[in-house]
Amino acid sequence: MRCLLPVVLACGCTPGAAPPPAGVALPIARACAAQCSDIYAQVTVYRDDAGAIGVVSVQGSPSNCSNPPLLFFGPDGGERDGITLMPVTPGSPEAKHWTDVRATATAGFHPAERMLCRDVTR
Repeated sequence: MRCLLPVVLACGCTPGAAPPPAGVALPIARACAAQCSDIYAQVTVYRDDAGAIGVVSVQGSPSNCSNPPLLFFGPDGGERDGITLMPVTPGSPEAKHWTDVRATATAGFHPAERMLCRDVTR
């Protein structure tokens, strides 16, 4: 499975993969199948004012990767952006950059649901 991981990240899908299970939105399914995701990965669903999914973020699990990134997926399930997990000095230009990445990725949406991937039916 690890040898297929770069393909999954490059195209946002696994060739020949089955659609997500009934009741599981595509971006949530993709987030839980992403790099460093396992049953302990934390998913946040951001919705617009009408309740539609705007973006899904997943914080990978340290039990699966030593420095799991925070990844953002659009409503189509495509990976949109990511934030590396590394120490930064508060108030530094680097910290501002990562704050801006998060703000841009979630602009216009509000956090609506939080879950672990183990709570997502696969």
